[in-house]
Amino acid sequence: MAQDTPLLSRSGASDNLKEYLIPCLESILAQETQYPYEVIIIDDCSSDGSWDLIQKYNTEHRFSDRIHIYQSSENQGSARAAMFNTRAKARGKYICNIDGDDMWYSKDKIERQLSFLENNPDYVGASHLTIKNHEGQSDVGGDYWGVRPPAEWTIQDVVTNEHRCYSHLSSNIWRNNYIQDDGFFLPDFMKDKFYMNDTTMSAMYASNGGKIISLPDIYSVYRIHGKGVWNSKSLDYMKAVNIREWYSIDAVTHYQYHDLINVRLLDGIMRFEQDFGQTPPISRPELLPEGVDSIPPYLGIDDDTPPQEALKTLILKNREIWVKAGY
Repeated sequence: MAQDTPLLSRSGASDNLKEYLIPCLESILAQETQYPYEVIIIDDCSSDGSWDLIQKYNTEHRFSDRIHIYQSSENQGSARAAMFNTRAKARGKYICNIDGDDMWYSKDKIERQLSFLENNPDYVGASHLTIKNHEGQSDVGGDYWGVRPPAEWTIQDVVTNEHRCYSHLSSNIWRNNYIQDDGFFLPDFMKDKFYMNDTTMSAMYASNGGKIISLPDIYSVYRIHGKGVWNSKSLDYMKAVNIREWYSIDAVTHYQYHDLINVRLLDGIMRFEQDFGQTPPISRPELLPEGVDSIPPYLGIDDDTPPQEALKTLILKNREIWVKAGY
């Protein structure tokens, strides 16, 4: 590998997160590692001065040759759209993402993860524990994010077990298996209508073969505040998105686990009904993520089908699968 070729590319998009950017960048550039890495920053045409701050930081910082900055031509409304708009290049053998409002917590994070992956080619990714930091907390301490994962997991665990996401976005390092000829690091099928977030991206990388190691230490911080893309949403929006996530996971895994995912989809529908006393808003545009305006066509349900009718059709189409699963 050439000396100027990074082993790891860190990418992430920021949309009006100016007050959080510098701590995030400092935590990345504080890494103590033998491995060369680059930092890719994508500003989604923020209106809070984020772009000016990023440019100033890039000019003044002693690691400026390691930082590559991009800006969307106009606000895209999502990190995925911003990445496709800029076609940011990630040259590393490995890739990781961190939102502009989160932080890495340990200076040896990437050293430990990259060393493991370099010595274990049968693993497609490496993750670790993440803790939550709620707005207003003076220290980093908080609850663990999500679940305590097993020592290792695979895409099969995602589609069959209770939890669909074993690790937070800020904790993952993946083999950069989707890099394109122009250096862009996402596959073209991700540009479609499917809802893409950290859970779906994890499923996409994990489905590319291999296991994921989960290190038992805390190396990153998930900051929770009112400006966050996820935490600023209502509970019913979150629940609706969690159901629709399964459509996307089905797509990015190329429908290899279609029957299993349909079981998980029904489970999500039933939980939504239990929590809210109504059928989930499968087709209500006001509750769908940006860029998602229809039910995936492979389900055979028209876009204008009322939610109750869509659910009935879905159940009828998958009755045999769900009966076998005990529903």
